[in-house]
Amino acid sequence: MIEMKALLSLQGELFLLMAAGIFFRRHLAGAAFQKGLTDLIIDLVLPCSILTSFQMEMTHDLLRRSAAVMGISVLIQLGCSLLGAVLYRRCKPEQRPVLQYGTISSNAGFLGTPVAEGVFGSEGVLLAAVFLIPQRIAMWSLGVSYFTRNSSRNTVGKALTHPCIIAVVIGII
Repeated sequence: MIEMKALLSLQGELFLLMAAGIFFRRHLAGAAFQKGLTDLIIDLVLPCSILTSFQMEMTHDLLRRSAAVMGISVLIQLGCSLLGAVLYRRCKPEQRPVLQYGTISSNAGFLGTPVAEGVFGSEGVLLAAVFLIPQRIAMWSLGVSYFTRNSSRNTVGKALTHPCIIAVVIGII
């Protein structure tokens, strides 16, 4: 059972990190540095966290839960894609792609992983990484198609070579 004290402590830590980020952004860092820091987190820190989460005994129960999480995530992504296609038909054409993209993607990939680790430990990171596979594929394929006319081969290739997806594959191996 998750203790309320631990949950509040995690929320406090995240709040302090956000406050430090806001201060840092306003007073110390330029736009190029911010982009570099974001890329560092997405391309190195999150994949390393995912790889670390796989450093546990793979039990039949954990594999079963991972498969269930993957199935749930696929259903959620399909539902969100369908909602995005239906809900925004009457919106202005210039607003529709943004609304559709916002419907299929969340901030779980950036903020959800640290929360999962804080609440559930390395097993939470592993399950969060598995959960995010369909979302990342949807973001880099369907999401990109909302804004561009790139071939689906390029966008699917980009989705499958996302550092976090590669970390999951390496972790499974």
